[in-house]
Amino acid sequence: MKEQSMKKIGVAALGAAMVLAGANSALAQESKPVGLSVRVGLFFPSNGDVRDSEGPSWFVGGVELKVRDVNWKGMGDGYSGHLSVSADMLGKGDVKNVPILLNYVGRRNEWFYTAGMGVSFSSFNGDDRTRLGYQFGLGYDFTQGKTPFFLEAKYWGTSKSEFNGFGIYAGIRM
Repeated sequence: MKEQSMKKIGVAALGAAMVLAGANSALAQESKPVGLSVRVGLFFPSNGDVRDSEGPSWFVGGVELKVRDVNWKGMGDGYSGHLSVSADMLGKGDVKNVPILLNYVGRRNEWFYTAGMGVSFSSFNGDDRTRLGYQFGLGYDFTQGKTPFFLEAKYWGTSKSEFNGFGIYAGIRM
């Protein structure tokens, strides 16, 4: 995948997020959540070559859409879970990674955890590949006002270590 293709994927993901956010504004009058989360933050690559090439921290963003509730009996009060699909853009300069993942999100009251796996479109030093991508995360929901927001920490990984690292995010749920 060439640099131009990676830019197109990033622009498409950002465009989809903006369209969904705009659609949510129209739906917000009904006060029923649509299951969309939008997040922005910083990514800290764990690979030394990538850090040396593009810097120790990168601005990142992503969207996540709740697909289906998944609850198991016996998990206790305040516990719930669901499946979601996410698309994120992690990159700086010539290094880009766009993971598109199927995730399980479990929550107990305000705390939530997430684990996901899927495909990751990556580019580093002219090496454009489609790889296995995954993530693990932990977060906390703040529900003040009509637009809930959250803080989240994630570990991102792929089948090639250049794209592994930690991310911290702030986001909103719609």
